[in-house]
Amino acid sequence: MPGRTYTAEFKRDAVALCARDGVPKASEALGISDNVLYRWRREANEDGDEAFRGKGVMTAEQAELARLRRENANLKEEKEILKKALHFLPEEMSARYTWIQAHQEQHSVEKMVDALDVTRSGYYAWRKKPQSRRQRENDQLKEEIAKTYESSRKTYGSPRITQTLRQNGRNVGHNRVARLMRETGLRALTKKRWKVTTQSKHRYPVAENILGREFKAAGPDQKWVGDITYILTAEGWLYLAVVLDLYSRKVVGWSMSSEMRTDLVLDALNMALTERKPAGGLLFHSDRGVQYASERFRSRLEQLGIQQSMSRKGNCWDNACVESFFGTMKQEGCGILFKSRREARMFIFEYIAGFYNKRRSHSTLGYLSPDQFERRVA
Repeated sequence: MPGRTYTAEFKRDAVALCARDGVPKASEALGISDNVLYRWRREANEDGDEAFRGKGVMTAEQAELARLRRENANLKEEKEILKKALHFLPEEMSARYTWIQAHQEQHSVEKMVDALDVTRSGYYAWRKKPQSRRQRENDQLKEEIAKTYESSRKTYGSPRITQTLRQNGRNVGHNRVARLMRETGLRALTKKRWKVTTQSKHRYPVAENILGREFKAAGPDQKWVGDITYILTAEGWLYLAVVLDLYSRKVVGWSMSSEMRTDLVLDALNMALTERKPAGGLLFHSDRGVQYASERFRSRLEQLGIQQSMSRKGNCWDNACVESFFGTMKQEGCGILFKSRREARMFIFEYIAGFYNKRRSHSTLGYLSPDQFERRVA
């Protein structure tokens, strides 16, 4: 959007997403123009670790090696995606044919028939086979369901897919959607690999619980809530701090680090301030963790005229909305042990910036995403 400011951390993660998925897909996911992403990628390639500060040059050999590594990773990922599709499909050939038809825009037919162990001739014969009107309608609906399912990162069940289809003008019942999802083997993923932590044993002052579980806000940037979680990787823990606006449930700021220090929550807060530029009267609520109670964090809030609020001791329900966000990530995460902090970081960045804020529907928002809700109300 015009005039928007991005942090260096955001830019680095966006460049990494471009390297993994390509600039066009990253542009669509993040809502940032191709030209901006190409410029960021060029700066990152030229400056390396000093990206966005104008120092350092990548040699031609390093650039070629980076290109080959990205190309190899993309090919490996595509193969894994197609192979994994078998785990979500029944044995019937018609179901596999339906899956292939629904994913032609993402992968070539040649690669999909090979991965799903069907023949090209069989697939094209199935396409030409005369069908009844009801079968044609069901096949069309299955395609729409599959696209919605893939767009949700395979996290939507039949209720949310039904609501999404209705928002797109499809007059369809929940039972029919549920039946067609069963026929094509589509089901929401519910794996878990996340954990929430609070270090509340400290001697810093504790703010009063002003929020008092009043989780509704009349407008944006009136009530923010923050929290920290950590994610398991093969290299150790990756810590994530978020700031969530209670008005739309949008994650307006976040930061990640291998260390859980005050800088983590300050960086998340500063990103939210850069993104939103709130007026006066803002309330910031968190648990009693040492990072939020620290002198540096309290001083930053006081400097900005932001009123601080903290949960009661040992009561996670006082910060239920941000806990719910982490719970959503538990259910909708990969459910795997990430190979590295970088891999986990990429997943989280794409999840928040490319999916959760932009497309993930909320029943409390009338099955709109946070961005959709803010645009519609505005």
